[in-house]
Amino acid sequence: ALNGNVISGAITSGDLGGLLAARNQVINPALNQLGQVATALSQTVNSQQAAGLDLNGQFGAPIFSVGTPQAVASSRNTDATTATVSVNPTGLGALTADSYVLSYNAGAYSLTRAADGSSVAFTGTGTAGNPITANGISIVLSGTPAAGDQFSIQPTATAASSLKVVLTNPSKIAAAGAVQASASNANTGDAIISGGTTLDAANPNLLNPATITFSNATTYSINSGPNQTYTDGANIDFNGWEVQISGAPAAGDVLTVTSNAGGTGDNRN
Repeated sequence: ALNGNVISGAITSGDLGGLLAARNQVINPALNQLGQVATALSQTVNSQQAAGLDLNGQFGAPIFSVGTPQAVASSRNTDATTATVSVNPTGLGALTADSYVLSYNAGAYSLTRAADGSSVAFTGTGTAGNPITANGISIVLSGTPAAGDQFSIQPTATAASSLKVVLTNPSKIAAAGAVQASASNANTGDAIISGGTTLDAANPNLLNPATITFSNATTYSINSGPNQTYTDGANIDFNGWEVQISGAPAAGDVLTVTSNAGGTGDNRN
């Protein structure tokens, strides 16, 4: 910048123009793409790690850490409003390698791609309860910006350089499934139950014991709850876990789902 004015666009030839072109057209996109991979790797592995239990019977702690996305207010902004950007854990498939410019004018926000100025569709108002969301990211403003304020949003630019392994104790690898399931030895039917998978590791009841009881061959209840129709092989979801029961149960048959703490040698996760 010169006297507060950006002059990069005016430098199009010579050694300096070549360096700027290499930065804008090759280096920055490559860093963003590497950061996209690093962010997806970190969040995907950590999410799976959190769905299982380690050798101490604890939910898995993160294996990787990655730096937070960058949100920088323009030096020309006329107030102190700040922006915070995060990658949505459930929106990794929508995350791109783009950087963005968030602008506020005439009482409304606009979001554009930094590379070409094209408009990006978004939802939300920028508050903590209703963040601006687009392409797998969320943006929260500390307050209402002044007219003309702009923010540079770089979701993945520094992610690759900041990626690191933070779990060093191999006993804390959460290889075991969080829950285990079994059929009572007293059952008279031939129904079998799958080992169980985690749908929601944050469910506070995930590891609480659950009893599936069949009142007849086609009806069951969980923990004495409402009757449900049994379908051979269908998914049964409860307390953040999922199992499948197959075969022909008999009236009075009982199947249980419990914590898998102590599941040494269980590598289902």
